[in-house]
Amino acid sequence: MLFELSLALVAASAAVQQVQDVAVSRGVVVGVNRTQSADAATSRGVVIGVDRTSSGNVATSRGLVVGVFSISNANAAVSRGVVALSGPIPPDKVTVRLGRREAGDLASFAAQDGNVYRVCKFIVPNQTVPPVNVEVEAVSPDPVLGRVGLRTVARMTVTGSFQQRLELWDWSASRWDPTDTVASAISTTLRTLVVQSTGNANRYLDPNRRLRARYTVRPTGPVGTNAWCVETDQAVFLTEPGP
Repeated sequence: MLFELSLALVAASAAVQQVQDVAVSRGVVVGVNRTQSADAATSRGVVIGVDRTSSGNVATSRGLVVGVFSISNANAAVSRGVVALSGPIPPDKVTVRLGRREAGDLASFAAQDGNVYRVCKFIVPNQTVPPVNVEVEAVSPDPVLGRVGLRTVARMTVTGSFQQRLELWDWSASRWDPTDTVASAISTTLRTLVVQSTGNANRYLDPNRRLRARYTVRPTGPVGTNAWCVETDQAVFLTEPGP
């Protein structure tokens, strides 16, 4: 047994639907489940069998995490045995390729706390490119990756039809990977979007262990006004160490 049975236990299959933390323990969290909130479980001991269906962090632990790696919205937990999750990892670099930054800085990406990074439509070279294009980078704490992903929490400032896309930079092929990408409609309500790697995740690491991803936003139909912006309340990398 990883920890002494005398440690405080949280009852199996605890379930809470709308709270900040489902369970907080200095001992062991067992069978915790939640559907909406920030963290599924926070423990200084062991987190076992955590499951979640939308947004936030799957689990944060200072001990061992078992069976909780799930960075895809509406996914149940996917387990690779006993893993030590490294993340969320906030960016240490941001580059606005298209659009104009009107609020926020690097610190805005670290947590979902209302401190947004706002980028607005500005000059575009043509009508085929997304008017907002923002790249973020970070350093992986692990030299070998099993999986990697990017999670954003964002919203539009005006009503209309918009699409947000997340992409990962393939250092080996020197391109934005055409497979590991995700796109979804985005509105004036904060929405969580996650892209995660498939196949060999180490192609997303450069020799200095740097990660790069981007989010883009474009209109897909009528919009309330041409002066629109996207506000990102969080943008963080999520990683799982490789074998």
